[in-house]
Amino acid sequence: MRRQSAVFAWCASVASIASIALVGCSNDETPPVDAGSNVVAGTLAVDIRQTVDVALTPGGESGASTFDAVLAFGDGDFQYFDAQTTFHATVTAETFPEAQATMYAATFSAPARASSPCADQPLSLALSLVRRGNNARVGGGLTVYCGEGKTSGVPARVFRLTGDLPLPTP
Repeated sequence: MRRQSAVFAWCASVASIASIALVGCSNDETPPVDAGSNVVAGTLAVDIRQTVDVALTPGGESGASTFDAVLAFGDGDFQYFDAQTTFHATVTAETFPEAQATMYAATFSAPARASSPCADQPLSLALSLVRRGNNARVGGGLTVYCGEGKTSGVPARVFRLTGDLPLPTP
């Protein structure tokens, strides 16, 4: 039980960092490996039982440290949005040289789903994925908040994401 609490606390912290990273905190460094012209793509596990296909295309609307992202969820019960849902977002890549890590973060919204715990409130979602060094493996979460534009405080749900998003070969 303690381990689950620690994992939840870590995911909530990562989601908070994701929100901060998107507000404009930048060290003006470009991710050294991800700035290539190839799409970074893979299938990640969502809470072990479901999947999401993720594709990050370099050079989103803000420049070299951004990606146009497509998240296509597979079958399963996601409670807050329908299975087979596809989200589009601009992902910001932030490097942390002292930790030899790169964080991919985005916030985006989704319409209300009457059968969800948020009922008639639209959803705000915060995506955060962390990669250590040049590893293909990433981990993080998709945090769901009830209400438009809400990306902090107590989340309604944190979906844990883990899997391989291989970097393009130079």
